[in-house]
Amino acid sequence: MSDATAAEWLLEEALDHLERDTLGVYELLCLLRGSDYDLEDEQAKALARQTVAALVTDGKARVVRLRWPTNEEIDAAVDPSAIEEDTAFESTETGAYLALVPPDTD
Repeated sequence: MSDATAAEWLLEEALDHLERDTLGVYELLCLLRGSDYDLEDEQAKALARQTVAALVTDGKARVVRLRWPTNEEIDAAVDPSAIEEDTAFESTETGAYLALVPPDTD
């Protein structure tokens, strides 16, 4: 791993993913869990939430709700504060999950 902090690394990973596709919020957590950064789960969740906030604030992403496995957008106007919910990193019984998309994806 480079000298980048976990926050810098995760932000760069998120931006790379967003250039190609949508990015499930849960994927941020998976990226951290699979990295060499030795973070406790709560630290990883906090960092994922900070990354979402930074991307939204900087206008590089917006939060939507997609449905697995089709990735159909079912809610295009999700309040970014939804990332603070305990269930932000999980899907619902119907397969809905929070995701990031580029701001110009409608």
